[in-house]
Amino acid sequence: MLDAWREALAQVLRRRDSDWQQQLRAIKAESLAAIAEMRANAAEIRSTMEAMIEKRLAQIRQPTDGPRGVPRGEPGPPGKIERVHEYVEDAVRYRGDIVMHRGSSYQARCDTAREPPHEDWTCVARAGVDGKDGRDGRSLEVRGLFSDKETYKALDIVALNGGSFIAKKDDPGPCPALAGN
Repeated sequence: MLDAWREALAQVLRRRDSDWQQQLRAIKAESLAAIAEMRANAAEIRSTMEAMIEKRLAQIRQPTDGPRGVPRGEPGPPGKIERVHEYVEDAVRYRGDIVMHRGSSYQARCDTAREPPHEDWTCVARAGVDGKDGRDGRSLEVRGLFSDKETYKALDIVALNGGSFIAKKDDPGPCPALAGN
């Protein structure tokens, strides 16, 4: 009788083991199919994202002084400040406006009603005696488009790639707008 029990138990264990092996193979197959589907979805998302990025990059504007590598035309006339306002307390000034205040002139960095000097303002010309403020009497000078063939002095202003740059010292080196190239 003990042998019959052993034989019956062995058959039950073999059947159970066979069922488990079959279930394990089914689980592995389902897992591999799910992984393959997730990889396909990830590849589709990546392809869509790459296409979106490429489209957005194509929409980026060219620099205002022309596309890179295209020869520029002749420089235009030097720029000039169209209008300087007297500072009025609590009056709103807009980005780019220039005001005179206590003998100095300031340009608004943003829309502001704050009194200069303040971080909302850039000092364009500091009050001094006869225009001499410790820089040998030099003033800002608009030099037009930047050229690496030109020599610049402190307070020279150049334009490049849609921005304006003021030399902080004589022979300042390459224009900061070229650093990204």
